[in-house]
Amino acid sequence: MTTLETKRAERGTFDTRRSGRHRRGGPSQVAAAFSDWLHQPHDYQWIVRHRSVRHLHPVIRSVFSLATIIFAMTSAIMLFSPRGPHTVEARLWVVFVLFVQVGVAVTLMVCPVPNKAGFIAFGVFGDVGLASVLACYDATGAIIGSALFVIIGAYCTFFLSPRWVVAHLLFTCSFAIYSAYRGWSTSGEHPATTLAALTVILTSIAGVPIFAHIAWTAIAGDARSSSRDPLTGLLNRRGLDSAVRDLWRESIDRQVSIAVAMVDVDKFKAVNDVYGHDAGDEVLVNISRRLETGVGDRGVVARTGGEEFVVVVSGSRHDIERTLSAVVALVNDPRDAVPVTASVGVAVLESTSVLWHAGNTIIARMLRMSDAMMYRSKTCGGNRLSVHSM
Repeated sequence: MTTLETKRAERGTFDTRRSGRHRRGGPSQVAAAFSDWLHQPHDYQWIVRHRSVRHLHPVIRSVFSLATIIFAMTSAIMLFSPRGPHTVEARLWVVFVLFVQVGVAVTLMVCPVPNKAGFIAFGVFGDVGLASVLACYDATGAIIGSALFVIIGAYCTFFLSPRWVVAHLLFTCSFAIYSAYRGWSTSGEHPATTLAALTVILTSIAGVPIFAHIAWTAIAGDARSSSRDPLTGLLNRRGLDSAVRDLWRESIDRQVSIAVAMVDVDKFKAVNDVYGHDAGDEVLVNISRRLETGVGDRGVVARTGGEEFVVVVSGSRHDIERTLSAVVALVNDPRDAVPVTASVGVAVLESTSVLWHAGNTIIARMLRMSDAMMYRSKTCGGNRLSVHSM
């Protein structure tokens, strides 16, 4: 099955499944929606680049650093509480976790926003670290302290996948239920009082995060789809603008060159006329995948028109030339059922250029110049690359 056929099959399967839901009862619809939410893919890189714009990263780091400091302060105060740790071992453990929390808080302040492993590690540390400290308190102290899981739940809502959110909820709810049972069995508290306290705790640490995550995921999904081309999955013009601003700032920080390449498939109308629009769509999907693979993490790729793509890369002049020189070869593969070529125009802003002082508005000028270079490639017969340095 071709890539395009696979994408259509997936869309067809989804549509069939969704139409079947309208004939299901309410509980079945809820269960199906929950299953879709639980198993959806989670793009941690997109979270860093788009869900939290870069000028908010210091704010995000500060918020979670402050939350960690609150955990440490609570641990320190409880060392002097009659409901806090009593044995030497328990006190030593709480002090150890307290110092680790301070270290994590400092790390969050001075280090960049983490990658996938960092996101998950912070969530696991928050849950396990807090639970291990609360387990050193008496039952009442543990139940009260369980309210701090709300902070970790907020973190999970914004930054972790649905499966990690569920794991967090199962862990924290189990701990809260165990603490409530421990309090009821050891203190002789009335069951109704214990149940009421447990209900409040479970509502705060479980009910709010899961519904917030579902809502936030839906909103983020709409935002993401608005920046993506539905056929190829590449960025569209809107998504390209945001990604290029990030790449521009990175290029300034690293003091490297940046290049904009306009890629236009040669004689694409003939492809649709001779082979049909389905074959034309498959050509575009194949080119998209190859461009993404060829560019990798050195830049961004977008589809900005019918058969028109934009590639923006940064790095040394040598790296840029090597990456973009491969673009022409990436498009043309004689083994394809419908082999095509492309005309490529490139505008390169050298790292030493005075035009950097014009700000990122120079990108619009580079787009116009790369478009002009692309038409030069076409007038020269196509299947070639033309470069202009700025």
